[in-house]
Parts: sequence; structure tokens; C-alpha cells
Amino acid sequence: MKKLVFSIVIFSCFIAFNINAQDSNETMDPKAAAHYNNAIQFMKAEQYESALKSLDSGLVVAKHYKTFYMQGQANLKLGKSSDAVISFSESVKLNPNYDAGWMALGNARLATKEYKQAINDFKKAAEVTKDTAVKSKAEESVTFATNAESIDFYNKGNELNKDGKFEDAIKNYDLAIAIYKDPKYYYQKGLALSKLNKIKEAEDAMKSAVALDDSFDTGYIALASFQTANKDYEGAVKSYQKALAVTKNDKIKANASESISKTYLAAGNNSYKDKKYDQSIDWMKKSISNSPTDAAYLGLVKALVEKKKYADALSYLDSSKAIQKTVTDGALAYYKGLVHLNKGEDGKAIESFNVALADPAYKKASQSQIDYLKAKQKGTKPNK
Repeated sequence: MKKLVFSIVIFSCFIAFNINAQDSNETMDPKAAAHYNNAIQFMKAEQYESALKSLDSGLVVAKHYKTFYMQGQANLKLGKSSDAVISFSESVKLNPNYDAGWMALGNARLATKEYKQAINDFKKAAEVTKDTAVKSKAEESVTFATNAESIDFYNKGNELNKDGKFEDAIKNYDLAIAIYKDPKYYYQKGLALSKLNKIKEAEDAMKSAVALDDSFDTGYIALASFQTANKDYEGAVKSYQKALAVTKNDKIKANASESISKTYLAAGNNSYKDKKYDQSIDWMKKSISNSPTDAAYLGLVKALVEKKKYADALSYLDSSKAIQKTVTDGALAYYKGLVHLNKGEDGKAIESFNVALADPAYKKASQSQIDYLKAKQKGTKPNK
């Protein structure tokens, strides 16, 4: 969960530090001006505390919007954002048409995370200014402040997500999205929803993410996993293929075929569970064609046994054995025993089931088959 950051760039000072107070059209009390001009020199020398003292002295003599403005700039330099807000607010109260004051106030409010007020300040600057460049900058700042607020909600959501407070995290992601639709916001919301096992909603959120950014490779990967969980296997494969098409990430490229193979495997297992054996066979073969696994071969064997295609089943059991990684010896032996049983090869079947007895997962089923076959050999009525 990457934290987004934004930079607050203080709007350039419209009163250059090398211009004396009396050089402008607005007159300032001479004594106040002297303190003001001293403050300018301190500002240039980066002696901001000294500048504030001079400005305070000037304000005792006379209150002037430029003095408050410079006071705000000194406070910002010292990291005193809240004090800067007060200073700039006083500046624009004294001169409501002071565009630089409104811009500076907006920037100070960004620093204190007063986003809505900052937006209003920037809009006011655009309204009062006669400078087209300032108007353009003010309008850009409105957009910037809007996005900054959404980023703040997003970061808060990430912190809550990290702490396991998924519902609260989602609320913050929604607040961020309400301000600005960013694919990363939808992505994180989708992950949080999945933690609450709301997989359909998670899939919808991830679809929104990739709709906003067609090149969002990790978004497509996450979407595919949710589609697989929701049994939309074809959709999942398409999402993996899309990720492969747009990604520049070598790891995603390397894992794409395996991911597609696992999706087809899940589809095959689900079809087998639903007794749709022909469909299961088709899915398993697609899994194998993308990235052969022992699990896919075994899944294919199980479906083939149900379709009474025993020769093919034996062949694929050998294929599973050749690349055996996750499938146990007991599983292979058990299904080999089923093939022999159905072919009427009772002796070979018992031999295979005896091997499978060592596997706790197949011990009970194997013993049942052995008892059945032995009863059959004795001529008694077998209980299968």
C-alpha cells in the first residue's frame, strides 16, 4: 500500500524582498516601513526569527496588509503553518483584492490540510486578480488542492487497511474517490473488500481501476484473481492476458502462463465437482497446454475415469508422475487403482490401493476398495 505524497509549493512572492515598502503605490507609515524594510533584509539573509521581530514592531506602529503578508511568509519558512494562515488572513482582510495574499493563504491552508478553505482562497485569487498568469495559477491550484484532499483520504485508508480496519479503510477510499477517481483508489478499495470476503464488490472495484487505466497491470492481475474466485474463469484468463499485453514487469511476464494454467485448473476442478466431466477435461487440457502441472494431469485423470476412458487415464497418470511436485504418491496410486478396478484388473487394483493406504488422505477410501475387492474374490457379497 504505497502512500501518495503531494508537494506544497508556496506561490511566488509578489513583493520581492529587495523592494522597499514605500516603492509601491500603497503608502505605509514611515516608521512601520522602516521595520518592514529591515524585515526584508532579514528574510534575504534567511534570518526569519529576526524578520518576525521587525514585522511585529512594524505592526505595533501601523497595520498594513503587506506587513501581514511578509509575516505569513516568515512563519511558513519557520514551519509555522497555522500562524501563517492567521497572518495571510489578516492581510486579505485589509486588502480583499490582494491576489498574492489569497494565493499565499491557500497554500498555507494546504499545509494545515484545510482543503476546502484552500480551494475557496484560490478561487478568490482567481476572482480578484487582473493578471492572467495569476488567474491560471489560481485555477491550477484549485485542482491541486482538490487532489490533495483525495490523497489524504487515500493515505488514511491505507493506514486503516494496514491495521486491519477494512470497513473504515473502505469509507476513506470512497471519500477519496468521491473527490477524484484514481485507479489506485479503486485498487486499494478492492483489496480491502476482498479481506471482508466481499469478492463480487472487490471485482467491481478492480474493474473500475482498470477502466481508468488500461495499462494497470497489477490491477488486471488482482481482477483475474477475483474473477477466478467468482468462477468467471474465461474473464480471469482474459484479464491475465491483458496484464501480459500491457506489462513491462518481468515477473508478471514470467508468471503469466502459470497464472492462466492455475485458472484453468480451478475451472476444471469446479466442473468436476459439478459432474460436468467433459467440461472438466477441456479445462484441464487448457491448463496443461499453458503450463503443465501434476495437479492438472491428476484432475484430467479423475474426469477421464468418470468418462470410462481408462487407457487415456493411465497415460496421464504417468505424465503426472513424471513432473510430480504437489500430488502425493498416495493420490497417484489411488486413482491408478480405480483405473485397474474399472478395467477388471483386480490384482493390480489391490496392489495400487495398498500403496495408497500410506496416505492419510486416501487411507479410508483405499481400505474400502481393498475390502470390496477381497470380498469379491472370496465370492461373498461385496459391500462397495
